Amino acid sequence: MHDGLVSFRRLMGEVILACSMVMILVGAGIVFFQLAPGPDQRFNREHVVMGHDFSHFWIAGSAVLDGHPTDAFDIDTHEANQRRYFGTDVPTFGWHYPPPFLLPATALALLPLPHAFAVWMISTNALLLFALWRIVPGWRLQVVALGSPILFQNINYGQNAALSAALVALALTPFIRGRSVSSWALGLLSYKPNLGLPIPFVLAGSGAWKTIGGIACVIGAQVLVSGWLLGFDTWRAFIRSLSTSEEILLEAMGAGVARYDSAFGAARVLGLTVSAAFAVQIASAILAVLLCTWAWRGKGDRRLKAALLIATLLLCTPYLLEYELLLLLPAAVMLFAYARERGFGDWDVPMLALLWALPMISQSAAALLHLPLGFVAIVCFLVSSSTGCGARD
Repeated sequence: MHDGLVSFRRLMGEVILACSMVMILVGAGIVFFQLAPGPDQRFNREHVVMGHDFSHFWIAGSAVLDGHPTDAFDIDTHEANQRRYFGTDVPTFGWHYPPPFLLPATALALLPLPHAFAVWMISTNALLLFALWRIVPGWRLQVVALGSPILFQNINYGQNAALSAALVALALTPFIRGRSVSSWALGLLSYKPNLGLPIPFVLAGSGAWKTIGGIACVIGAQVLVSGWLLGFDTWRAFIRSLSTSEEILLEAMGAGVARYDSAFGAARVLGLTVSAAFAVQIASAILAVLLCTWAWRGKGDRRLKAALLIATLLLCTPYLLEYELLLLLPAAVMLFAYARERGFGDWDVPMLALLWALPMISQSAAALLHLPLGFVAIVCFLVSSSTGCGARD
């Protein structure tokens, strides 16, 4: 039986490696069409808006260059700016980020849209691969990461999940090597405030007060710098826009119910009301934070603790679209690093394979079968990591 499991795990590893190589070739073709502008440089060769979601980052940055930094926080004005540039028959996107994220958007808007999109995708994905290399050096892991459907899904949307995943990985790499969590990386992650909700609770529960102070200083510096460069009116506009963001992203679920992999999204997929879904989300977040805090206070392996924290980040946000599952890539690498050294558990390889393939099946499972597979997979990963913290060390 044991020999059979070993052979199965080895075979699964080779299958994932081979699939990754195929995905790299397929993904390269997708990237070619996404990054290559057509005759009209506002659109790619398939006449889709250049950069998809990224296009509205660029539009927000362009508004800053035109002297209107608060435009992004007014949904009607921001959408009007997009229609003015791309035409009236294209989909528009809202801006739901705090003012500091306008700074890189403005820098990118100095370039023509195709060049800005290329710079954004290449730089953020290269940063992620570098962060993964710091956790586990080796060409095989880079091939699997580069061929991951999660990576290409984020590129296809032109989103920022690669940046978020890189910051999380860079923040936790010192921790898994026996030092403190990196304050600067988690402070920069505040551009996605919904992802950082459990961090102060987990760090406070483990007594990491200096790290919390460092994070607060980095966030404070971003507030001051963005207020100085863009005007503090942008912060007032951002605060006023929060209710609109909640209505669009959560109550109306404008992106489509099947794309949400959070506890909130799972509840909505199963037919629960918005109020009931919020209750499920709150309960999920509390349980995840308590479990993660308990594990971080123990003597478990730091790689499993780091992976557990990443799963907790995902379980604590109600707004979690499928491309955000890219944050599971560093967590999977940490689990792989631990298992390679200490021995693979019975479910480690199937779990890693599921995380690798999840973006290809989660949305279809939710839409066609009303099965919130993304949320279930995150919960399974959380349980596996927390169990490992107590049982495998």
